[in-house]
Amino acid sequence: MLFFVGSLILSTFLNAYSIKLIPILATLFVFGRIAFWIGYLKDRRDRAFGQRVTLYPTIAVLIYDAYRVVFFNS
Repeated sequence: MLFFVGSLILSTFLNAYSIKLIPILATLFVFGRIAFWIGYLKDRRDRAFGQRVTLYPTIAVLIYDAYRVVFFNS
C-alpha cells in the first residue's frame, strides 16, 4: 500500500523525461517481493534481501514525496 501511494504521489511531481522512473520502481518492487518469497520458502532468515529491495526504495520515494509536498507546495 505504501509503495502504491508513494508512486502515485511521485508521478505528480515528475516531468515527461523522469516519469520513466515509475516502471523502474515497480519492477524493482516486484523483483523484491519475488526474492522475499523465494527466501522465505528456503528459510525465514533468507527473506532479508527481498525485504530490503522492497523497503528501501519505497522509503526513499516517501521521503522525497514528503519533501516536495512540504517545501515546494507553497
